[in-house]
Amino acid sequence: MTNPLILVAEAELYVPASGAAPGPLPHAAAPHAAISLAPRTLESTETLRVSDAGWRSAPGDAGGVIAYPALLTGSLDIDRAIVLDPTAQGRTSAAWGQLRLRNEGGALDATVATRNADARPVNVWYGRRTLANDARQYLADPTRAQLALILSGLGAGWSVQDDEATLALRDPGYWLERQLTGATFTGAGGLNGTSDMAGQRRPMVRGGTSGAPVKHITARAVTTSLIYQVSDAAITVQALYEGGDGAQIPFASNTTDLTSGSTPAGQYRTDIADGLYQLGSSPVRPITIDATGAFPSGATATTCGALARLFMVEDLALDVALLDVPSFDAIDAAWSHPAGFFIDGADAVEPAAVVSLILASANARLVPTRAGKLRAVMLRAPTAATVPVASFDPTTIIACAAASPGAPLSPPPFRWRVGYARTNTIVSSDLDPNVTAATREALATEWRTASSSNAAITAAYRRPSDPPIVPSVLLDATGAQALADVLRDLRCVQAGRRVYDVTLPLSLVLARDLGDWVRLTYPLPGLRAGALGQIVGETIRWEEGRATLSILA
Repeated sequence: MTNPLILVAEAELYVPASGAAPGPLPHAAAPHAAISLAPRTLESTETLRVSDAGWRSAPGDAGGVIAYPALLTGSLDIDRAIVLDPTAQGRTSAAWGQLRLRNEGGALDATVATRNADARPVNVWYGRRTLANDARQYLADPTRAQLALILSGLGAGWSVQDDEATLALRDPGYWLERQLTGATFTGAGGLNGTSDMAGQRRPMVRGGTSGAPVKHITARAVTTSLIYQVSDAAITVQALYEGGDGAQIPFASNTTDLTSGSTPAGQYRTDIADGLYQLGSSPVRPITIDATGAFPSGATATTCGALARLFMVEDLALDVALLDVPSFDAIDAAWSHPAGFFIDGADAVEPAAVVSLILASANARLVPTRAGKLRAVMLRAPTAATVPVASFDPTTIIACAAASPGAPLSPPPFRWRVGYARTNTIVSSDLDPNVTAATREALATEWRTASSSNAAITAAYRRPSDPPIVPSVLLDATGAQALADVLRDLRCVQAGRRVYDVTLPLSLVLARDLGDWVRLTYPLPGLRAGALGQIVGETIRWEEGRATLSILA
């Protein structure tokens, strides 16, 4: 007798308040302020517990014996994928899936109609029933401790068809689909901005160093007394330019209140704690500044891992418990190049795109883990120090096929160009006569660029790919060159790197996670002698008893 796999799932559901507020009672029918005998039921939550074959927790489990009725259809679909194309800005890695529940006779109609699981925890486990008694030949349920987690995610809405109700699943990256938190302009005048600025978010500068600041920012004018907001938190002003010339308006002093006193004509003052500066005279030409910026809590970050983590925690108000913090620290340990960025605040911002850009500046991606956390995973070419955590070969592989990565990764690129030290305000006219030709060119161009190429690709391919410039939040040439080299080593390979779709037994796939390094051996070109690869995707189809890993090798 085999030991069959079982599925167990829990979903938190929102239960709305019910009942109607009691109407007025006749005068003197009850004491003044007496509590109603028919109070409303307050909103609450409940847990939907289901399995595919019926499961009960053991008496020794937390909560004792709890029944999980056989409402799952036996089908669980989960897809997870890492975005591989460095030029695909604004796209984050994601996981999605669905739980399909039996709704025979409308048994779940009331649940679907009155409960929602939007952004609420959903956990899915699997386990094996075991032969508990050889004489009677019955199968015993695993205990709760013997269940293994498949995915900890979030609910994303119901759909209904025939006798089936489907609960869509999302990974914690769902939390990135929200607006930035923090200070906004009220439009009440003074430092609160003009009426047409009401509701707009104050600008933000994050990161940068004194030697590599965030460059050529145009601050928001908040008063008629020439006070400008650079950021919603503390800053340092490294340079102030008029018409591209940093020598035209000298620094006067720093203060804690720019509305008090005055700024000398032809100079500027700062209130660095509040992210402000003030001009002493109306400018003749466009004003831009180079600056560094802290987060609202006062925390500072100048590297990609720390910037991404603090941006999500402070500017998006994500619970730090959702993040795999050591993975962000690991990026900074390996990638310490200065980074920073500016957000104007006047236009809508997609937070997921900001996080994607920050991490892509280290060729890393934000990845949802099985445990329901967001992990930063660096994509790299394997080295002699790369140690695989598992090996797959024809004894375990059910099927293996190479998939084309598509343009611009196929044919292989012959070079990568990385944009760095972004010119946040393009200034191509009304420049000061003292500005050099080199500065004029830099001010008229959004990116400085670093490039890395492989001559062997141009020799082997008649029409190799030439991807567009990869934007970054890197602020110096050293960091940009390092990123260009990483992209070259990973993708400018004469034989080409491929993504292999490797079908394996479920148990082997469920033991792995995105970003893991594995050794792949199979009778296909490039794999016969074995090759190291990184897991970049996963497809689980529970009913088929197998799953597929996408491996970049």
